[in-house]
Amino acid sequence: MDSSLYKETTVSRGLVYRYFSSPARDSDKPTLLFLHGFPSSSQDWNPRSLPDMLGYGGTAKPMEPERMPSLMCKDIVDILDAEKVDSVIVVGHDWGATTTSRLADLYPDSDRFVAFAFLAVGYYPIRCENDYEAACIHVLCGEFNSPQTKAVLGYELIGYWTFFAEADAPGIIERNLDSFFTLAYAKDPALWATDFAPLGAFKQWILNGRTTPVADFITAEDLETFKKTIRDNGIAAPLNWYKVYMAGIDVEDAKAISAESGVVKKPTFLGTAEQDRVCLAPVQVESMKKFCPNHVIRRYDAGHWVPIECQDQVNADLLEWIKGLLSNERCPTLKFAPSVSTTVSNVILDWMAPTSVFYIRRLQLTS
Repeated sequence: MDSSLYKETTVSRGLVYRYFSSPARDSDKPTLLFLHGFPSSSQDWNPRSLPDMLGYGGTAKPMEPERMPSLMCKDIVDILDAEKVDSVIVVGHDWGATTTSRLADLYPDSDRFVAFAFLAVGYYPIRCENDYEAACIHVLCGEFNSPQTKAVLGYELIGYWTFFAEADAPGIIERNLDSFFTLAYAKDPALWATDFAPLGAFKQWILNGRTTPVADFITAEDLETFKKTIRDNGIAAPLNWYKVYMAGIDVEDAKAISAESGVVKKPTFLGTAEQDRVCLAPVQVESMKKFCPNHVIRRYDAGHWVPIECQDQVNADLLEWIKGLLSNERCPTLKFAPSVSTTVSNVILDWMAPTSVFYIRRLQLTS
């Protein structure tokens, strides 16, 4: 990637964002804004780019949890302002899908955010209680609390949050990167139900030095890149996501969002990960049906890392959905020709608040 195309900008709250920019030939065309989650980088959108992710490399590394969701959304607006990007279609995966949800909530009437796509994780509703147990209820759209979840599924769905929020978690992970990454990207998705999600299981896996074969779509080079990023920069800042949600900081932050904003009226897309044992596909579908009436759903027989594992099909389905937005009235703010070519140029934004990097892809549209 041409290093001369990297830029830096300082957002209104003083954080410096480093990003890759390669403007579209026609600046009037819509832009795709990609938001990834933990512990990824824009490698999720491979082979397009691999910049430093949030909290890594040359980016800022905030170490204390803060009122992140709305602040990061404002950071995105600031960077779009700096790039003079007037409208985007947002695509989020993992925690990036949560940020995508908050953008939809905070800017419901803005022409800047015209549609939202979610991969593996669907629209994440606003939490109203500072209660970790309630978070389990929240993740399952109110169907089960933590004990009931274990009774139904056989394990706590987000028990690993407790470990990730512990003070010693960064050191434990950084000293045992093979154990951490081979389970995170395990070839057998069922291991997430036995050794990843349950309370105490992930921590014990790492402390015991256990490893497992990684998925076929993760190369040896990928794995070494993941580990080098953590060795060079640590993982404490990205883990702040879990501290924010464990402490209920997002609940206070959400008070600025009106109740009416909890329903996303703009076009939405969900790509499920049918083999994901944490972000359960049926739960994500129900969330979209409840909160996103103008939705399209595509299902993938894949684990959590669906943007990588099913890259070609996800790309094709997103492109088909976007063509539909451009050719009918489901997305009236986009008024472009219906034919979308596969020739693109990229803007990659490495955003500094703890966790996700975001990567902008500008589509070239042809008549």
